Amino acid sequence: MLLRSFALAGYIAMSSLASVPQWSRDIKSFRSSLKLSQAALGRRLNCSAMAVSRWERGEQPPSAAFYLAIAKIAGPFFGWTFWNLAGINEDDLPRMPGRKARTKKKQQNLSNAITILEIEVARSAERAVRRDALFPDLPTLELRREYKTIAAAEANFSRVVACHIQLLKRLGV
Repeated sequence: MLLRSFALAGYIAMSSLASVPQWSRDIKSFRSSLKLSQAALGRRLNCSAMAVSRWERGEQPPSAAFYLAIAKIAGPFFGWTFWNLAGINEDDLPRMPGRKARTKKKQQNLSNAITILEIEVARSAERAVRRDALFPDLPTLELRREYKTIAAAEANFSRVVACHIQLLKRLGV
């Protein structure tokens, strides 16, 4: 009798799994692959955990806006599953608006910002040379250690800014 009830329970579980729509299984699979709870996915999508639960049980499909939000989190590979569910297919891509080009004013502002950053990097190097000349005059070993720490931090910051400037230039700014 006990074996029969387990078999019956297994049959009910399998039949209920078969009745869950594919979109529901896709959502659950996606959430599981991210190792997120229903509440965590709900927070990322700006909806309740209960809504995610209803989707996963197949009780109520998400709106197209939620499919698109899930696709955005999923990225290009798994995202197509959800874009298709939202009604978007590859034929729609050419009709979608592209990234807006920068206006001349924005381009000029960015160019000015790069110029200012370059000037500050150069000034930082000049300040470092002047400070290094004062280093031997520091009275205590503790002050010298502190100076070296500050000088290293400023040099690292200056290198990071210089790298970002180069990256912006390579991107065609």
